[in-house]
Amino acid sequence: TSGSTGRPKGVVDSHRNVLHNVMRYTNSLRIEPSDRLTLLQSFTFSGSVSSLFCALLNGATSYPFDVKREGPNRLVAWLADESITMYHSVPSLFRLVAEGGRDYPALRVIRLEGDRARPADIGLFKSRFPGDCILVNGLGATECGLVRQFFVDHATPTPTDVVPIGQPVEGMRVVLLDESGDEVAPGAIGEIAVESDYLAVGYWRRPDLTEAAFRPSPRGPGTRIYRTGDLGRTGPGG
Repeated sequence: TSGSTGRPKGVVDSHRNVLHNVMRYTNSLRIEPSDRLTLLQSFTFSGSVSSLFCALLNGATSYPFDVKREGPNRLVAWLADESITMYHSVPSLFRLVAEGGRDYPALRVIRLEGDRARPADIGLFKSRFPGDCILVNGLGATECGLVRQFFVDHATPTPTDVVPIGQPVEGMRVVLLDESGDEVAPGAIGEIAVESDYLAVGYWRRPDLTEAAFRPSPRGPGTRIYRTGDLGRTGPGG
């Protein structure tokens, strides 16, 4: 499903797109067969697709945990007891884990997606997690998968205002458009759109919504543009 606000919509995707999305995570996070990945999302959310198949398609291990049933306190102990190496959740759940009072010596990657991360989250990461662990703030959507990542280690300066969404991943070009569909000037605010060969097929039984959100790209056949409806601005560093 897609739609954190309003009525959720079913999204039709393809095996090809899912495989490419898994490849993007595999290469950027260097997922290995020895990794232990959390699976905390409901199967109705796209985050579960990447969490599950990033493990299985790399020969790694998927560790499902029902947060709603077990509660965040049990999650804290479980993460430590199972020696989880890659953690993935929305920032609000991460804050509960970070403040849970346990050590996670095996944890090497914290993946935050699905909501806006705060500068305070970077501070929590630096104060509560191992020195060789990295935090990755990612931007993605059900309609396109992962599109950008911002990597943070313990030497990264803590942002004072907004935590960036980082640099584009392979095969996903992010553009900012005005109301006419033209790219905005550098530094101007525009609608975030994703141009790629690997976008979802469309919305389930909603050709009207599919036509409104997915447009052909002038770059050629097979490439399309997905308009997210969100606003963004590109900083001096990209």
